Amino acid sequence: MRMLTLFAMFVAALSVLADDNAPAAIGGPADEAERPGESNISHNYLVNGSFDDPDFQQRELKNYDGVDVAYDCSSLLGWAVETAGVRNGIVEILSREDTDGRYARMRHYTLDGWARITLTAKATGLVPGHEYMLDMYVCHSYVESNYWANPDHGFKIYGEDGKLLNFNHSISTGDDWQYLRYAFTPDGDEITLELWSQNYN
Repeated sequence: MRMLTLFAMFVAALSVLADDNAPAAIGGPADEAERPGESNISHNYLVNGSFDDPDFQQRELKNYDGVDVAYDCSSLLGWAVETAGVRNGIVEILSREDTDGRYARMRHYTLDGWARITLTAKATGLVPGHEYMLDMYVCHSYVESNYWANPDHGFKIYGEDGKLLNFNHSISTGDDWQYLRYAFTPDGDEITLELWSQNYN
């Protein structure tokens, strides 16, 4: 049996809440009912946080890791894509079945997928000392017998001089999308957001 590890991330929105009374699950998962409405979000600071912008480049890979068709994304507006070659893992931009939107998927190759895969974006124009929110939908799926690969994944937010402002890893496994929400306070007007996934094969 071929064992496949997948980590998919969908819609990472970095925003400031206009309503201080809006409910929040700071630092962890949030119930869907707590998701702030668009009227409460004054600005999204990530370019192409939804991965919906058509300005991306990827090539089709046939029979990749036992899958009929996969895609290797090399260029994505607003994000820097970093992998260590196709045999270690790829980033795919895929269409959602229920809407016209897209999501990014980090896929590790079964037998050689040991390298770290990252998607990195910068957000500018922030106000130092003000609280901001990172909202995202994520889904992590892998075959249970793939324990030897010890997959790990998550995000990091860096402030000025590379200072780590917030992070999370080891999102629970399962085939369902999870809505996560995290708060952080920048020390400057710019932050770097890194989404990452890694096997330890």
